[in-house]
Amino acid sequence: IDTPQIVFKVAKNAQQLHLSGVLLRYCHPDDGSRKNLIIVEGDEKSLRKYRHILLNRIKWSPDDGESDEASSPLCTM
Repeated sequence: IDTPQIVFKVAKNAQQLHLSGVLLRYCHPDDGSRKNLIIVEGDEKSLRKYRHILLNRIKWSPDDGESDEASSPLCTM
């Protein structure tokens, strides 16, 4: 999660769906690679909607196109 806009979208959608949780950020000391982990809890319906928002609705990078699914980030839930 690189930009403040994405952090805002993640937080605001969780708030609107009455979810609670945490965002963990890790920067590897050797190569500088960054990893993010979002952990949320809430009812099943809200979690389904939030998952859809995170995996399908949010553009994670500026070059994240609809037609090229091979370059989309790997996300599992």
